[in-house]
Amino acid sequence: MTRLRIAGLSTLLADGAATILAWSRMPARVPVHWNIRGEVDRIGSRLELLLLGPILLLFLWGLFELLGVIDPRIGAPRDPEKTEAERSGALQTAFAVLLCLIFALHVILLLHGMGILDEPRRIIALWLAAFLLLFGNFMGRLRPSWFVGIRTPCGRSARTMSGGAPIAWPPG
Repeated sequence: MTRLRIAGLSTLLADGAATILAWSRMPARVPVHWNIRGEVDRIGSRLELLLLGPILLLFLWGLFELLGVIDPRIGAPRDPEKTEAERSGALQTAFAVLLCLIFALHVILLLHGMGILDEPRRIIALWLAAFLLLFGNFMGRLRPSWFVGIRTPCGRSARTMSGGAPIAWPPG
């Protein structure tokens, strides 16, 4: 069982358990959207908040599993001497970190919806900072794919792009 499947299954089961535990304690109307200042600007039903996490986790897990089949750059070996675990380890770890982020954010929203957590802004900000630190650690080890980068027909399968930096530098 790969790291991605273990992370996907464990976060889905833990989020399902948190959802079941929160069902009876959740009020009928809960905040589901906040503006840039952290003020609630949309109230929704508890079903919307409770099902958000498990559905999003299931969708992302399926998408991550499908990316290895769709994208030939992810499935193709870059270095034939490396094992499969060494080739795909950073990518699966990055996906697992993203699934854990979604799970933790859903738990924070559930706690806020139940009234246990009054002000979730600081906890969400700290959690996002920790996520960026963890995710940034793996970004250097990830290989370019067809879904990220400059999308030109000649650049999709090329290992290097000549002239891409001068084009991308002035606007950035």
